[in-house]
Amino acid sequence: MLWVSAAFVIGFAAFPKYVGAFIGDHDAPIAAAGSDTAEYQIEGMTCEACAVHLRESLSEVPGVNGARVSYADGVATLSIAPDASFNSQDALDAIADAGYSGRATGALSSERSP
Repeated sequence: MLWVSAAFVIGFAAFPKYVGAFIGDHDAPIAAAGSDTAEYQIEGMTCEACAVHLRESLSEVPGVNGARVSYADGVATLSIAPDASFNSQDALDAIADAGYSGRATGALSSERSP
């Protein structure tokens, strides 16, 4: 078992972009009808595992229903619960606490159906 574990560790260290295929679901839809979204430009991510770690941190921010983080694009998109008291600074703090830097790319956008 030790040799198998060592092979996985060496594989992920040599090819960090493929970590997301094993531990991430970055293509899952996050915005439900009637929710708002907020988008952040992220700097400092070095691999897919960074995106997974950041997604988990952002999902814990009050008012956030879900988060999608794209390592390739350097963008985090948050789905905000309807009528939630979401504070953009809380999301920026979560990004900083996770070890990255970020900035909001605009105001909240609504995904509400007509």
